[in-house]
Amino acid sequence: MNKLTLKDFITYNNPCFNCGERISLSIYGHSLGGAKNNTYNQISLSNVKPIVTPEHTTIDLKISYRKTLSVCIYHISNKIVTTDVNSLSDYLKAHKIYLKSSCSKCHSVIESFFLDFDLDHGYLKPTSINRESLFFRDSLNTYSLVSDVYMDKTDIFVFGENYNNVSFQIPLMLLSKFKSKDRILKKIKTYLLFS
Repeated sequence: MNKLTLKDFITYNNPCFNCGERISLSIYGHSLGGAKNNTYNQISLSNVKPIVTPEHTTIDLKISYRKTLSVCIYHISNKIVTTDVNSLSDYLKAHKIYLKSSCSKCHSVIESFFLDFDLDHGYLKPTSINRESLFFRDSLNTYSLVSDVYMDKTDIFVFGENYNNVSFQIPLMLLSKFKSKDRILKKIKTYLLFS
């Protein structure tokens, strides 16, 4: 699996491969449920959207009346600058965060694995794609591809006039393997023909 810098992740599906719209970048994560049960609870950090500029991305991880915990990640080097290194270290011990890019028009979503910060050297380590949920349409059908890198599989769902709720599983098929929407649809139709 290819490793991606923050800039690579932002541009991976921007503009949207399917519909051409600009994607929206969000931050999501899990917080440690408690020291006793050692479980994670999903949290949404998307209420404060990252600020993305051509040079860097700024993420406000925690906002309070007295101070804000922010991290700025430079696109060229993946170097980070934070408002408070100790607070960031404490925050990352209690939270696992990941990136999510989504298209508001076709509802395609790309998620990264948890982000790994090297605070000793001041940079964000490259990440990779964890999950893709892509939606395509042709004149008769709607196609949904849900690819899970960890499970090494892609689930395909087809709805429409030619197919009545068909679903099947294939080996992992990520967006990065295709040059166009037409090639993905051609590949899906080939699988449909032989399934």
